[in-house]
Amino acid sequence: ERLCDRLAIIDGGRIVAQGSPRALIAEHIEGHVIELRGAAATPVKAVGQPPARVEQVGETLFMYADDAAPALAWLERLGVTRYLHRPASLEDVFLRLTGRALRD
Repeated sequence: ERLCDRLAIIDGGRIVAQGSPRALIAEHIEGHVIELRGAAATPVKAVGQPPARVEQVGETLFMYADDAAPALAWLERLGVTRYLHRPASLEDVFLRLTGRALRD
C-alpha cells in the first residue's frame, strides 16, 4: 500500500480492480474497520445489528463503517472494551473482492 502508486488485484487470472491504493480502498470498502475476537464478539452477536456492516470470519467479527463513531459508541453501551479499531487497508479490499480464503 505504501510502496506503489497504482496496482491491480487479480483473481483467477482476471483483473478485478485497479487503481491507486487510496482509490481502491475508497471505492470498495468502508474507511474504518473494528475487529472483535472470540469472547469480545459475543455481546455484539447477541444484541443484533450494529450501526456498521458486519462479517463473521472464524472467531473474528469485523465491523466496517465510514464513520466509526456510532459503532464505537454502540460497543461502549454494550460494555465491549476489547477491540481493534484501524483504518481500512488493501488487505480488506483484496479479501472483499476475492473471497475470505487464499486459494491456488
